[in-house]
Amino acid sequence: MSTVKGIGSFGSTALLVSSMTGPGLATIPALFQQSGWIAPVFIFIVVAFLSGCSALFVCEALSNIRGNEKFQAKIELTTIAQVYLGRRYHYFFQIMLFLALQSVNVASIIIAAQTFDNMLLTIFHGTCGLGVSPGGWFCITGDEIFNPDDYFIFTFGFLLTAVLVIPLGFFTLVDNIAVQMTSFIILTAILVQWMVEFGEVGLKPDLLPASGSNSTTVLGIVIFNYSFITTIPSWVNSLKPDVNIHKCMWISVFISTVFYIALGIFGAMAYKMDASSDILNILSSQGSTAAMVTSYIFPVCALVTSIPVFTIVIRSNLSRGQICSEPWAIFWSNFLPWLICIPLQTKDWVSTIQNWCSLFFQSTVNFILPFVLYFVSRKYVASVEPIETNDKVSIYPNEKNLSAIHPQTLAFPSPILQNPDNNDVHMFNPDDNYSISIRRSSIRPSKHSQMESNIAYSPMAEKSGVPTIIYSDIISFNNDPITPYSPNALAPGKKHLAPSPSPSPSTLTSNTRKSANGLGISDPSLDNNSAKTPVNASSAPGSPMSFVSTTDRKGESTKHNQQSPIMGKLHKPIPKSPEISQASPHLGSLPRPFHHSSILASAISFKNSLVAPEIDKSVLSEADTKHENERFIAFLPKRWLNPFYLAIGACAALSISVSFMIVYDLTMLGLGNDVLS
Repeated sequence: MSTVKGIGSFGSTALLVSSMTGPGLATIPALFQQSGWIAPVFIFIVVAFLSGCSALFVCEALSNIRGNEKFQAKIELTTIAQVYLGRRYHYFFQIMLFLALQSVNVASIIIAAQTFDNMLLTIFHGTCGLGVSPGGWFCITGDEIFNPDDYFIFTFGFLLTAVLVIPLGFFTLVDNIAVQMTSFIILTAILVQWMVEFGEVGLKPDLLPASGSNSTTVLGIVIFNYSFITTIPSWVNSLKPDVNIHKCMWISVFISTVFYIALGIFGAMAYKMDASSDILNILSSQGSTAAMVTSYIFPVCALVTSIPVFTIVIRSNLSRGQICSEPWAIFWSNFLPWLICIPLQTKDWVSTIQNWCSLFFQSTVNFILPFVLYFVSRKYVASVEPIETNDKVSIYPNEKNLSAIHPQTLAFPSPILQNPDNNDVHMFNPDDNYSISIRRSSIRPSKHSQMESNIAYSPMAEKSGVPTIIYSDIISFNNDPITPYSPNALAPGKKHLAPSPSPSPSTLTSNTRKSANGLGISDPSLDNNSAKTPVNASSAPGSPMSFVSTTDRKGESTKHNQQSPIMGKLHKPIPKSPEISQASPHLGSLPRPFHHSSILASAISFKNSLVAPEIDKSVLSEADTKHENERFIAFLPKRWLNPFYLAIGACAALSISVSFMIVYDLTMLGLGNDVLS
């Protein structure tokens, strides 16, 4: 784990609640009053559960990468998108994530600045700003507001917000966790005070019908209040080892949902509101002194403390994804939104920008991408390796941090990385000052593909002269000799082949890894009583092997099968496939000049991964078994619960909801009714 102190259970709950309860809290009472209480309560509960599932499936997709079972490699959301989906999608999702989070930051900065200006007006009876058009100093007093048509470099409220927020953006999530915990405690106290205020005003049940006249915006508002999934990878990367992710996640979702429902029900029964009403404005103008004070403190807790979180997430994705250098990552994440806010700080149409950006960007990165990554992570195998440098003594940029890096990432670089692939993903961790490489190495085996690999011999193929094809989905790179399987596993009528001599450990790679489907072809000229003995073609270890036919069915003299020109060019030994050995227990390591999978086998394997994605652990190596035991699992399979089908259902429900909102809002806009303004 990192040398930086991790986030504990209470800090995790505070961080997640802060990410789920933003400025949307202030509009919930009006939503309940206009829509009735049945639809909002039902949708809040359903969306809360689905968003929690989305967050847990993201964690499982991250943990499916070998070497990141305990999130020790600190892989970010856009990095895993590049690993599983490719470089193009990496840039696409970087842009989507950047726009989604920065749109929230820009809106939060402007709302916080305007709130601080109002607070200064209330406390000091005035505030000022430096104007550009028209130029000069402008001050307002009493009930005045800054002219929305004027442009300012800054106002006092804007400066106060910057002083509070910008320094927090330079730290890590762990460094900010004390602020998040304080904010969570204050936010809870504010909501309790509001409940007391509502009770003192008097609750009027007739103001809250069971069903209202306008329920069209409920789904959109509820979904985007739970757009916290983008912060999950950065959160799990900063956790202490003993934190229970499931427990923290569901407790946070439960607390946030209770906050929303309680505020909506009691607030709607206390004051008469229209669709555009804001509970903050109502409390500051009609409430008691305590209510007025808390209405000014609320934006600090809900907005100011959430801006650094999104800033840190953006910076981590940019720097660890090697999109830009660390200084530029700081600029794009921590300074750019403030520059954008300069001409917008006194405008009243910023919420429109936020809503439209949320509709397209936040919906994609929070409710579509997580499930896509989860599905693909079940199909492909990816592994983390430390990057080898030219320095023969040290393979890490900073040896002082070696003790802080997880033992799994301290392993010597695998020989597979000595021949880098164009699809390798390199990630730099600025906190610990070391880099890793992530490779999507193969297709994960499924039950159907394992059944295919057992089809080692076909009598009909022998009679017809067509070679028997052996499919294999797993290639195991191991430094231990491969032990032949028991002869009892042989089915009657199969060829008996003598095992090949085990290559020396030096010729085998040091890292266990799965590869793409392999293809082996048996010789149709041999019958059931024939046998082959693999013989080294040269005395050098690991050189290609030829096969000597000891007996043919006519009793003819021994014949030698010559190497193909392709096989003669191989310089490195080809590792054995345990599935071929399982199919024919005495079969030696067949030469495999190509590492590409059969298109048909890949298609069948992909289709089967959607139907029965469970892995047969009986064919897994020791390292594979260790990975399966240590990785994070979102939901344990039960008799009544298949996590894969749960993911499909949750993804379908959220995708349909998001698509419906986009179509509805665009249709209403075409009719001249902008529902997002």
